[in-house]
Amino acid sequence: MKTTLTVCLVMTTALPVCAISAATLIEERDSETSTIMYIEGGKMRAQMPGETGYMLMDMRARTMFTISPSEKQAVDMSSMVFGQANTDKSAAARSVKSSLDKVGSGPEIAGYATEHYVLTANGRKCEEYFTSKKAFQDSGWAEMWNDLEQSFKDMALSEEDADDCGIAGAEVANPADMGWPLKTIDAEGLVSEVVRIEQNATVPPGGFEVPAGYTVVSMQELLSGAMMGGAVGGGAAEMPEEASDDVSEDELIEEEEDVGEEEQPEEEEGVAEQMKGLFNELKKGFGN
Repeated sequence: MKTTLTVCLVMTTALPVCAISAATLIEERDSETSTIMYIEGGKMRAQMPGETGYMLMDMRARTMFTISPSEKQAVDMSSMVFGQANTDKSAAARSVKSSLDKVGSGPEIAGYATEHYVLTANGRKCEEYFTSKKAFQDSGWAEMWNDLEQSFKDMALSEEDADDCGIAGAEVANPADMGWPLKTIDAEGLVSEVVRIEQNATVPPGGFEVPAGYTVVSMQELLSGAMMGGAVGGGAAEMPEEASDDVSEDELIEEEEDVGEEEQPEEEEGVAEQMKGLFNELKKGFGN
């Protein structure tokens, strides 16, 4: 990869603003979302257009964070993502007859010629892939794959709700062999497609590192704080003064749950949902 180039401009506020290194930009879309990823070496930054928050992943350091500039907060997802390598792979014990068959040539996608593959599990069609080995190299994924491959396999095989298709994808859909999926069509007909791969792109300010001065919390701490905030600040634990003695215990519990849901901080909920969406986009890019 190219040597990191850092150009810092000192603004009137005396805060440095840096134009971070050139990397590879990948834009991927499905029917609902668009995701832009920047890749350099073993690091990746992913974000959705129009959103200020973003996700950082360092495959070699085994770290993953979601960054919330409005809160000046970084949520550490590392143990939830990479810690799964040490969990029991319950899905791996299931017997799945996996097959990845090459159908023929596919259309040109994002400027790359593709090959068409079909993944099946126990005779059922799971997904179609339109892949490119050249895009696998140009995108920067090839450099990361040795680290990334086992992490995604571990995740797919340790999920309690992993279905046969997920297991089949982890077993046989290897982009190092078939090429990187530039377009994926799942069993329900949902399409995810790479629309551009741009080399020598400039990474947004902040680059691939957690910004200095940000508070780092774990996802467990974030969710625990949201729950406590609802109970303490939202009045969820308090019985309304005007409630009559005739109100049943079940009705009170239901009312408390409703209040707790309403008082959950939108920002915290949004960070978690954005992380989930971005990570799912990343997984779809590898057909898992």
